[in-house]
Amino acid sequence: MKYQVLLLALFHSGPTIGLPIMSTVLVSTSSSCSDNYLVADQDYTLVSYAINRNGEAHFGFDHSNSLPKLYFMESEKPMCSLFDKSRRCLNQVFADHVCSCEALIRDQFYRLTVNITAKLKYSWKSLALKWMAAGTSEIAESVPLTLKEVREGCPQMELVSIHMSFNVKHNFLVPGEDTITVAFQVSGNNSVHSFRGELGPQFVYTTTDGKKQIGCTGFDPPNGSCTDRAGIRDACSCVPVSPPGTYLLTFTKTAQKNMSGQSVRLVWPGLPELRSVECHLPPIR
Repeated sequence: MKYQVLLLALFHSGPTIGLPIMSTVLVSTSSSCSDNYLVADQDYTLVSYAINRNGEAHFGFDHSNSLPKLYFMESEKPMCSLFDKSRRCLNQVFADHVCSCEALIRDQFYRLTVNITAKLKYSWKSLALKWMAAGTSEIAESVPLTLKEVREGCPQMELVSIHMSFNVKHNFLVPGEDTITVAFQVSGNNSVHSFRGELGPQFVYTTTDGKKQIGCTGFDPPNGSCTDRAGIRDACSCVPVSPPGTYLLTFTKTAQKNMSGQSVRLVWPGLPELRSVECHLPPIR
């Protein structure tokens, strides 16, 4: 598993003496699948804030409504409160996030940390620490942090086997007689890398004229169901295997002269486009 860490400089919410200093000091994300997005229930985002108690003089800790709290910008309900009414740090555990508070430097500074498990509902959400002044509408808040996109699964393609029906007397394939069969195991479909329509995994082979040809697919385009399909001089089969959500895709192609010395691979359209290893073909004559 990979991790991404971003350190951010401190900032002051305003020039007035006594206003709170609230700073995002650390952002860390796990990347089990891609640096560009998180996978639901697998990855996490960890954010740490620094807050200076100078803000007490202006904003106070008079009642629960004036305590610093962590919010998603689109929501009026806080994710967590970070202090109790006695100014003591709170540590709170929720179903999909954990909030913690730690006093630093003679109780003058606090480090506030939230660890958020990736969920689809958190995709692209903006997070901010807010401190509301007691008895007024004045609010100090940190610079909003936008979380990464969250996807349902991590698409995977693994070559299982490649078989060619060589002529028993020659080390080449005979066009129109011999066949090439490759099998891949696929899993982790999501809203971007889907089994439906043009987004489904496709077998692609190259020809001697430099072109790429698209073969059949093992999924039914309208609904993404696992099925057997036949194309022009090729056939695809799809078999569900374990664990659930994993499928064995097999591509069988009748040898053609224009495939001599070329290759076959599985391509999964989407952003980014995913490509399997190349399966290189022998001479065909």
